[in-house]
Amino acid sequence: MHIQTEIEQRSLDEERRPLLRDLETEDGNTEIISPKEDPKISVWISLTIAVLIIVTLVGMTELANWETDGKPFQTFWVASVASIFVYPVWLIHHQYFHPEDTVAHTTTHCMLQAFQNWSNFFIMIIPSTIMFSAQFTLFLMSSSRAPSSIVISIFNASAGLIYALSVFILKHKFSWVKMGAVFLCIGGVAMVSLSHQAGSGSGGSWIGLLMAGFSAVMISVYIIHFNYYIRLQHMGLICLYISGFGAVELLLLWTPILPMYYLGVENVGFPADAQGWLVASGIATCIFISNLAVWIGTPYTSPIFIAVANILAIPFSFLFDKVKELIEHKPIDISALSIAGMGLIAIGFIFINIEIDFSKFCKRKKHLNV
Repeated sequence: MHIQTEIEQRSLDEERRPLLRDLETEDGNTEIISPKEDPKISVWISLTIAVLIIVTLVGMTELANWETDGKPFQTFWVASVASIFVYPVWLIHHQYFHPEDTVAHTTTHCMLQAFQNWSNFFIMIIPSTIMFSAQFTLFLMSSSRAPSSIVISIFNASAGLIYALSVFILKHKFSWVKMGAVFLCIGGVAMVSLSHQAGSGSGGSWIGLLMAGFSAVMISVYIIHFNYYIRLQHMGLICLYISGFGAVELLLLWTPILPMYYLGVENVGFPADAQGWLVASGIATCIFISNLAVWIGTPYTSPIFIAVANILAIPFSFLFDKVKELIEHKPIDISALSIAGMGLIAIGFIFINIEIDFSKFCKRKKHLNV
């Protein structure tokens, strides 16, 4: 029995060895470092993730305008439960190319890329799922209690908190350029959003604004919490987390539906007609794809990239509305504040994705002066 235990432990150590090698740093500290990849592939992955996030968020917003009896939490719950099938699909693909691996061995190997054992996996994923669901619900509830422009501005201010947490918790290298780019994006969001609010004297309920603030803090903490554990660009590990998220939604997070119904927060039921089914299905699909983009994109890009990609949906949604007005032959009103805000967001996004080493630049300049 003792010999068998040693053999099993040695086998697990062999599986974790590539990860442990990534954890070793020069100063003796442990830090997960993602494997290097082709820069061209990385650029295409980043662009794909950004496009998916933008398209799904714009689509979600537009479809929500067609809803007459929206059930946001139930729609989110259905979309989240659907993610339970992600890992089985990946597993079928993996087993097709690696038939010699057993399902148990492959699944355990994926889990070991970030966790010591299954207990640690579930201890991480349960609060992670609850946090993500809570922030989404708070955001939707705040939108019904305060002007959407102000809610969006408060929510997307989370980019600044995400960057700060990335530096202090994930130990990402601090960059004045990236910090400035984050503030440019946040300022651009405020300008675009407030341009829609001009002329309106309503600032909304303080409860709605407080909900938006809590939602912004929770999404920041969630993304950092997720990336703290899921840092490796290992698709099996990411898919395992996604399916675990769906399982927790299915087994635990159906419970708020009845209390929300009895408190009058949200009705329970199915869409009343074909249009209702189409809209609900479209929103659920957008939520599902957007969630996949965040989960897969965070390890392959960075938390701050995901935050800024969400911000990019704002000017694209604004432009989409103007195109609709043009098609419907309605007067188009584009304020200078909106144009300036979109310009700031674009500049901020560009600087988020470039690396400028000012120390080398200064050294080079000093050398030339000598």
